[in-house]
Amino acid sequence: MHIRISAANAKVYLRTLEYGDAAAIAANANDKEIAESISDEGTFPHPYSEEDALSFIKRASEEAASGIGLHMGIFCVETDELVGVIGLSYINMHSKKSEVGFWIGRKFWGRGYGKAALRLMLAFGFARLGLNRIYGIAFASNERSIRMMQSVGMKEEARLRENGIKGGSLVDDVLLAILSKEFVQQDISIS
Repeated sequence: MHIRISAANAKVYLRTLEYGDAAAIAANANDKEIAESISDEGTFPHPYSEEDALSFIKRASEEAASGIGLHMGIFCVETDELVGVIGLSYINMHSKKSEVGFWIGRKFWGRGYGKAALRLMLAFGFARLGLNRIYGIAFASNERSIRMMQSVGMKEEARLRENGIKGGSLVDDVLLAILSKEFVQQDISIS
Protein backbone atom coordinates (compact mmCIF):
# COMPACT_ATOMS: atom_id res chain seq x y z
CA MET A 1 0.00 0.00 0.00
CA HIS A 2 1.47 3.33 -1.07
CA ILE A 3 0.03 6.52 0.41
CA ARG A 4 1.21 10.09 -0.06
CA ILE A 5 -0.34 12.98 1.88
CA SER A 6 0.34 16.58 0.94
CA ALA A 7 -1.27 20.00 1.09
CA ALA A 8 -0.89 23.20 -0.90
CA ASN A 9 1.91 25.35 0.48
CA ALA A 10 2.94 22.74 3.09
CA LYS A 11 6.61 22.47 4.06
CA VAL A 12 6.43 18.69 4.15
CA TYR A 13 4.61 15.75 2.66
CA LEU A 14 4.03 12.33 4.21
CA ARG A 15 4.74 9.08 2.42
CA THR A 16 4.43 5.44 3.32
CA LEU A 17 7.79 4.11 4.50
CA GLU A 18 9.87 1.95 2.14
CA TYR A 19 12.89 -0.23 2.86
CA GLY A 20 15.02 2.28 0.94
CA ASP A 21 14.28 4.83 3.70
CA ALA A 22 16.11 2.78 6.36
CA ALA A 23 19.46 4.60 6.12
CA ALA A 24 17.84 8.04 6.41
CA ILE A 25 15.66 6.91 9.32
CA ALA A 26 18.67 5.48 11.15
CA ALA A 27 20.76 8.61 10.53
CA ASN A 28 18.07 10.87 11.98
CA ALA A 29 16.86 8.56 14.77
CA ASN A 30 20.32 7.77 16.12
CA ASP A 31 20.14 10.53 18.71
CA LYS A 32 20.02 9.89 22.44
CA GLU A 33 17.87 12.95 23.11
CA ILE A 34 15.23 11.75 20.64
CA ALA A 35 15.24 8.26 22.15
CA GLU A 36 14.89 9.68 25.66
CA SER A 37 12.15 12.14 24.76
CA ILE A 38 9.63 10.07 22.84
CA SER A 39 8.95 6.88 24.74
CA ASP A 40 9.57 4.69 27.71
CA GLU A 41 13.06 3.28 27.98
CA GLY A 42 13.69 0.33 25.72
CA THR A 43 10.94 1.03 23.18
CA PHE A 44 13.04 3.30 20.94
CA PRO A 45 16.60 1.99 20.72
CA HIS A 46 19.77 3.98 21.14
CA PRO A 47 22.03 3.63 19.32
CA TYR A 48 19.56 3.32 16.43
CA SER A 49 20.91 1.19 13.58
CA GLU A 50 19.83 0.61 10.01
CA GLU A 51 18.68 -2.86 11.14
CA ASP A 52 16.41 -1.16 13.72
CA ALA A 53 14.99 0.98 10.92
CA LEU A 54 14.37 -2.06 8.70
CA SER A 55 12.55 -3.81 11.58
CA PHE A 56 10.45 -0.70 12.16
CA ILE A 57 9.53 -0.43 8.47
CA LYS A 58 8.53 -4.11 8.41
CA ARG A 59 6.37 -3.69 11.53
CA ALA A 60 4.83 -0.50 10.11
CA SER A 61 3.93 -2.34 6.90
CA GLU A 62 2.32 -5.17 8.88
CA GLU A 63 0.32 -2.72 11.02
CA ALA A 64 -0.88 -0.86 7.93
CA ALA A 65 -1.96 -4.12 6.28
CA SER A 66 -3.97 -5.08 9.38
CA GLY A 67 -5.47 -1.60 9.76
CA ILE A 68 -4.16 -0.94 13.27
CA GLY A 69 -1.43 1.56 12.41
CA LEU A 70 -0.16 3.94 9.78
CA HIS A 71 3.45 5.16 10.08
CA MET A 72 4.82 7.50 7.46
CA GLY A 73 8.02 9.29 6.62
CA ILE A 74 8.04 13.08 6.87
CA PHE A 75 9.75 14.56 3.80
CA CYS A 76 10.84 18.12 3.11
CA VAL A 77 9.01 19.41 0.02
CA GLU A 78 12.03 21.40 -1.20
CA THR A 79 14.64 18.64 -0.93
CA ASP A 80 12.69 15.34 -0.75
CA GLU A 81 14.84 14.54 2.29
CA LEU A 82 13.39 12.41 5.09
CA VAL A 83 13.28 14.61 8.21
CA GLY A 84 11.36 12.36 10.61
CA VAL A 85 8.54 9.90 11.12
CA ILE A 86 4.91 10.31 12.18
CA GLY A 87 2.27 7.69 12.76
CA LEU A 88 -1.15 6.74 13.96
CA SER A 89 -1.10 3.77 16.34
CA TYR A 90 -3.86 1.78 18.01
CA ILE A 91 -6.31 2.75 15.26
CA ASN A 92 -9.73 1.69 16.51
CA MET A 93 -12.40 2.12 13.87
CA HIS A 94 -15.14 0.97 16.24
CA SER A 95 -14.54 3.80 18.70
CA LYS A 96 -13.10 6.07 15.95
CA LYS A 97 -9.88 6.97 17.79
CA SER A 98 -6.12 6.66 17.44
CA GLU A 99 -2.88 7.78 19.07
CA VAL A 100 -0.48 10.01 17.13
CA GLY A 101 3.28 9.90 17.66
CA PHE A 102 6.16 11.60 15.88
CA TRP A 103 9.81 12.56 15.93
CA ILE A 104 11.97 14.93 13.89
CA GLY A 105 15.71 14.56 13.30
CA ARG A 106 17.70 17.08 15.36
CA LYS A 107 19.20 18.89 12.38
CA PHE A 108 15.66 19.74 11.24
CA TRP A 109 14.37 21.10 14.55
CA GLY A 110 12.91 24.60 14.64
CA ARG A 111 11.80 24.69 10.98
CA GLY A 112 8.10 23.91 11.47
CA TYR A 113 8.33 20.46 9.90
CA GLY A 114 6.82 18.68 12.90
CA LYS A 115 3.83 20.98 13.13
CA ALA A 116 3.20 20.72 9.37
CA ALA A 117 3.41 16.92 9.51
CA LEU A 118 1.10 16.75 12.51
CA ARG A 119 -1.51 18.88 10.74
CA LEU A 120 -1.35 16.60 7.68
CA MET A 121 -1.71 13.45 9.77
CA LEU A 122 -4.63 14.88 11.76
CA ALA A 123 -6.34 15.95 8.52
CA PHE A 124 -5.86 12.47 7.08
CA GLY A 125 -7.10 10.76 10.23
CA PHE A 126 -10.25 12.86 10.43
CA ALA A 127 -11.11 13.34 6.74
CA ARG A 128 -9.99 10.03 5.23
CA LEU A 129 -10.12 7.51 8.07
CA GLY A 130 -13.23 9.00 9.66
CA LEU A 131 -11.72 9.18 13.14
CA ASN A 132 -13.42 11.31 15.77
CA ARG A 133 -10.59 11.58 18.31
CA ILE A 134 -6.81 11.63 17.99
CA TYR A 135 -4.67 11.82 21.10
CA GLY A 136 -0.99 12.07 21.89
CA ILE A 137 1.03 11.34 25.01
CA ALA A 138 4.27 13.10 25.91
CA PHE A 139 6.55 13.10 28.91
CA ALA A 140 5.61 16.12 31.05
CA SER A 141 9.22 17.28 30.66
CA ASN A 142 8.94 17.25 26.84
CA GLU A 143 7.66 20.81 26.57
CA ARG A 144 8.56 21.08 22.89
CA SER A 145 6.27 18.19 21.93
CA ILE A 146 3.46 19.42 24.20
CA ARG A 147 3.64 22.95 22.71
CA MET A 148 3.61 21.55 19.18
CA MET A 149 0.50 19.46 19.85
CA GLN A 150 -1.19 22.47 21.46
CA SER A 151 -0.28 24.63 18.45
CA VAL A 152 -2.50 22.48 16.18
CA GLY A 153 -5.42 22.61 18.60
CA MET A 154 -4.81 19.58 20.79
CA LYS A 155 -5.93 20.19 24.37
CA GLU A 156 -4.40 18.84 27.55
CA GLU A 157 -6.86 16.41 29.10
CA ALA A 158 -4.85 14.74 31.83
CA ARG A 159 -1.56 14.42 33.62
CA LEU A 160 -0.86 10.73 34.05
CA ARG A 161 1.14 10.50 37.24
CA GLU A 162 4.22 8.26 37.18
CA ASN A 163 3.02 6.72 33.92
CA GLY A 164 6.36 6.62 32.08
CA ILE A 165 9.98 5.67 32.70
CA LYS A 166 12.81 8.05 31.90
CA GLY A 167 16.35 7.78 33.18
CA GLY A 168 15.31 4.84 35.35
CA SER A 169 12.72 6.92 37.19
CA LEU A 170 8.95 7.08 37.00
CA VAL A 171 7.79 10.31 35.37
CA ASP A 172 4.49 11.98 34.58
CA ASP A 173 2.99 11.93 31.10
CA VAL A 174 0.66 14.52 29.59
CA LEU A 175 -2.32 13.37 27.51
CA LEU A 176 -3.51 15.77 24.81
CA ALA A 177 -6.32 15.20 22.32
CA ILE A 178 -8.34 16.82 19.58
CA LEU A 179 -11.77 15.94 18.21
CA SER A 180 -12.70 16.04 14.55
CA LYS A 181 -15.11 18.93 15.12
CA GLU A 182 -12.32 20.98 16.74
CA PHE A 183 -9.80 20.55 13.95
CA VAL A 184 -9.59 23.23 11.29
CA GLN A 185 -9.42 21.15 8.11
CA GLN A 186 -7.07 21.97 5.28
CA ASP A 187 -7.01 20.78 1.71
CA ILE A 188 -5.11 17.54 1.46
CA SER A 189 -4.18 15.44 -1.51
CA ILE A 190 -3.77 11.68 -1.17
CA SER A 191 -2.30 9.38 -3.79
